[in-house]
Amino acid sequence: MKFIKEFKTRTTSNINTINTKIEDKDDGLLAETDHLIYPVPAGEVIDVLQMPWHAGKPASASRLSKIPRGYIIERRQKLNSLLSGAIYYLGTVLNAVEKATPNSVGSLLNKVSQKIPKNAIAGFTTAKSELQKSMDTDSSLLKKNNLSSLLGIYLTEATGFKYALPYLNGPINVSSNWGDEGDGAIAGIVNAGMSIIDEISRVTNITQPGVYIQKPKYFNFEQEGKSISFNFPLFNTVKHGTYDYKSNYEFLWLLAFQNKPYKTSFARTTPGKIYSVEVPGVVSMPYAYISEMTVDFRGTVRQLPVEIDAESSNDDEAIGANEYDAPIPEAYVVNITFTSLLTEYANTMVGTGFTTTTKENEAKFNIR
Repeated sequence: MKFIKEFKTRTTSNINTINTKIEDKDDGLLAETDHLIYPVPAGEVIDVLQMPWHAGKPASASRLSKIPRGYIIERRQKLNSLLSGAIYYLGTVLNAVEKATPNSVGSLLNKVSQKIPKNAIAGFTTAKSELQKSMDTDSSLLKKNNLSSLLGIYLTEATGFKYALPYLNGPINVSSNWGDEGDGAIAGIVNAGMSIIDEISRVTNITQPGVYIQKPKYFNFEQEGKSISFNFPLFNTVKHGTYDYKSNYEFLWLLAFQNKPYKTSFARTTPGKIYSVEVPGVVSMPYAYISEMTVDFRGTVRQLPVEIDAESSNDDEAIGANEYDAPIPEAYVVNITFTSLLTEYANTMVGTGFTTTTKENEAKFNIR
């Protein structure tokens, strides 16, 4: 085993740095029946450029440094999206309302509290106060992408796994959409008013050969983030240094494991991981997820021994055998697609994430 140092167990009540009272209960539907088992990185960057992704002898560091690549930092959520989203939306809005009209905040909170259970409000209040202590990593991540205005939309921490993948595709396409109707509270009134004016104009000028009023177009914001794909082979019949077919298998196993939900109780399931993705000069995504990962087999397939370390920090946990046989082809063809969890903003193109620097075969990781 090369990339994973060991496996550890963790109770789900401690997964989130910030816990609500309802999450702290050890009974009911959230009672834990399966502990969360997660891998601990061995400490090195999983650099596919050093692995046997090309035939022939290993290339020198100076040659590899000329190959475009993407740098990926794996992250886990410290707080579920529902609660962090509530803090992000409600906290920002209420702060703005309080500054503008302090007297209206009390009545607004009273109306809200009548519809929200008291334990949920207590959890929200606790989470909001604790949030400021736990968002340093996200703050630096968003600041370097010039997106500090989004601070709080996700609350994450690095898992310790870092990846470098060869990027052999072209740049991401830019697309935008301008429509006849705008968004927002005032848009409905304006759109309705323009329609009435249109009808009046047509009736008034019914005898004229043609009636046309030029209308403004409105920019429509896309909710779905952009995607970027990494495509590369991994040869199982070639060995580069200490990297061989076992390293290839472990790398793919790790990505598959980290991006599947892990069930720990009847009603609790931890989500897959989030990633920060940087391809210098191409894209910087503070928060992204693996929307698709495919591994195709090429050549003859054989049963060969592979290893996923079964050692755990908890001796009572059984997590599988050290060594077992798996079908190994002569080569894998890997496709990994990352999709941003944020709308594409120009802010990132003038941030340090977009201009990550490389030296020899190493990158200056600007993200934690």
